[in-house]
Amino acid sequence: MQVASSIDDVIAEAANVHAHPLWKAPHARVAAPNPRSLAHCWSYRQLRSLLVRAGELISAEEADRRVFMMINPGSEPPCTTETIAAAYQLILPGECAPAHRHTPFALRFIVEGTGAFTAVNGEKVWMEPGDLILTPSWAFHDHGKEGAGPMLWVDGLDVPLMSYLRIQFFEEWKEARFPSLEIGGASNLRYPWAEMEQRLRDEPGAYALVPYLQRVGGQAISRTMGAYAERIDAGTSSPARQSTVSHVYVVRSGRGRTHVGSTVLEWEPGDTFAIPTWQAFHHEALDGTAYLFAMHDRPLIDALGYYQEQRPAR
Repeated sequence: MQVASSIDDVIAEAANVHAHPLWKAPHARVAAPNPRSLAHCWSYRQLRSLLVRAGELISAEEADRRVFMMINPGSEPPCTTETIAAAYQLILPGECAPAHRHTPFALRFIVEGTGAFTAVNGEKVWMEPGDLILTPSWAFHDHGKEGAGPMLWVDGLDVPLMSYLRIQFFEEWKEARFPSLEIGGASNLRYPWAEMEQRLRDEPGAYALVPYLQRVGGQAISRTMGAYAERIDAGTSSPARQSTVSHVYVVRSGRGRTHVGSTVLEWEPGDTFAIPTWQAFHHEALDGTAYLFAMHDRPLIDALGYYQEQRPAR
């Protein structure tokens, strides 16, 4: 029987059989959430310019989707936060983003343009600025643009979760477009901004938060991602929050800033910013009433039983 001369010898031998000592692992005793992601803001003006230039050089068919992912500077593709992948997408007149389906759930918050549609499993819905559009998991979908001018929106998907679990499926449809029809009345796929803005205005006080819930059933918009919208009146602030939920915000209107710990994020219409888990934050509206859209991972955190929150001092 071989006797090890030191603990380093034991560790070296363990490595040869693909084992590692827990007492050497940095994650063995973590006192509080410590995300790799950072609080960060992406400028819509900058990324819009880049997308428009890309639109002159590569077609939607060549790119499949003409998209710039927003990669968190503290993480790696496709992460905007640990669980959410967000991206700006551009479609131009006459274009069609080819139909496909995938395991990840997707949402779209429309930033600019008119005359574009998303078709999901045969249901065609038109998109207007401020609208929230849902693409459920494993649903065939494509996008088309009619009329003049570009159409831009922010995509949000649970791709980081799927990438970690290694359970993602993807399938292209046999043609560029999946057969679809417009369906009259309210859709469980489309949530117009006009409805949400009115609900926010009807809420009392200088600050309001209203969740998006499915029209049919009233549950969260997906099992992994949720969404809500916020109103912050000019010259006021939102309450401070801190929870085990991560957020990706899109600025619908107004100018302001968000304090995330010691970091201050300045924003204007169209900008997108990320707030990692367990970071204390609050918003300030500096120029006009601010309306913000937020996607988040609370449905996933709730399902796991890991939700915690506290009201930090300011």
